[in-house]
Amino acid sequence: MTVGVPFLMSITLATHLKTSRHGIYYFRYTIPAPLRPYFGKKEVMYSLHTRDPAKARKLAYTLTSQTNALFEKMAYDPTRFNPFDPSSFPTADSVRPYEIDIQRGIFKTDGAEDHARALEALAVIKTMQIMQAPQPAPIQQQYAEPQPEHTILITEALTAYLLTLNNKKTRFNYASFINRFIVFHGNSEVHKIRGVDVVNWKADLLKSVKPVSVDIRLQALQSLLTWCLKHNYLSDQKPLATKGKFTMTKTERETQNRGAERFKVEELNKIFDPIAYASYYTLNTKKKSNPRFWFPLIALFTGMRLEEIAQLQKEDIKTIQGIEVFDINRNGGKSVKTQAGIRAIPIHPTLLKMGFLDYVRSVETPALWPELKRNANGYGNPISKAFIRHLEEIGVRKDSDRGKVFHSLRDTFNNACELISAITPEIRYTLMGHEQSGANEKNYLAPKTIQRLKHDGIDLLIYQETIGGATHTLKL
Repeated sequence: MTVGVPFLMSITLATHLKTSRHGIYYFRYTIPAPLRPYFGKKEVMYSLHTRDPAKARKLAYTLTSQTNALFEKMAYDPTRFNPFDPSSFPTADSVRPYEIDIQRGIFKTDGAEDHARALEALAVIKTMQIMQAPQPAPIQQQYAEPQPEHTILITEALTAYLLTLNNKKTRFNYASFINRFIVFHGNSEVHKIRGVDVVNWKADLLKSVKPVSVDIRLQALQSLLTWCLKHNYLSDQKPLATKGKFTMTKTERETQNRGAERFKVEELNKIFDPIAYASYYTLNTKKKSNPRFWFPLIALFTGMRLEEIAQLQKEDIKTIQGIEVFDINRNGGKSVKTQAGIRAIPIHPTLLKMGFLDYVRSVETPALWPELKRNANGYGNPISKAFIRHLEEIGVRKDSDRGKVFHSLRDTFNNACELISAITPEIRYTLMGHEQSGANEKNYLAPKTIQRLKHDGIDLLIYQETIGGATHTLKL
């Protein structure tokens, strides 16, 4: 091989560090192109035998300096060129080369000067070979993976965790999602779930499920692992297996999981147009469906959730402090989303005027809506689907309005309360069943009376908005 192409060398002491998947630091240095034929490779790399970043940096800086010096010595000949003038660099045709091929045993020179340079180069090459020579393997310290205080199978953890969830739909979905993970992964002990197991499950899900839905399933698994961590079934010395494994960022998920969109008053008038609404609640027949008729109206004038309405018993319509109310509770195994969701909501005058109490008195069963049967999604799912079809038939919901759903009635109620300055945030939070945003508000609300919720809240609610100078009011 022939040395005859010198080059400029940077003297910057870069760290040139790389870590293996086991956390061991390596020194890596790119060999300048003219010298690569002597090494048969593009870079030198060998283990520093340490996981300590500070120690690795010190070693790397030292080795960088030494390697720079060796490469400079092999390629830099100040008697033959000006290092600051590339045009003066000699080429293979303009210098008398010496030839060294260690593997083939070739050592050729042309004159004393060439012989001296060749000997110098040979010494440098031997030094570099020593640097690259395999080092005796150090005694590896055994890495003991952090162990939890207790162990538990995934199925056992899931059974215990589901008991902590109050919402039946959440329990059903989480059980379904995590059982699918168990089918894919196996019923191992929880602490044996690795990040790679989650990555492989995610890849399998992505074959048939949208990214945003995949993340919902990963969130279910992460919630279970978080519960296990709190109960010492996982070590707090290592991250959860789901950490960093989601397909989307939080912002991207929130964008795609866009909440229900509120209705404009114009749209409400279309929804409750007597002819269109009668077609919806009679199923295009002569028979009236009481759930279809009352559910949208109750949601619009109370802000109640679909399942809160669907679970109502006849006894939940009661009189408290002389005021007729919806009593939302967990009696009889009913599901309430949060503790704040347990509340009493005064019945709006519009509902009273439309004969809601007459309907309640006519019911002969404990359940307020005896025709509804529970399925995997609760009692109210059929009403939700029917309402969406109604929105599509009257043109309120289009392909671009996927957020227009039954829950939009609750958001519409919340927005209307927010626009009425006389309805304070505390009253609104209580009616909606939302947690208060601060401790002072919680204390302030503790003695809240039904009279205040009625006179300073429900009775003030109206649906009215001005668009382009024209005032639109809900007509029922």
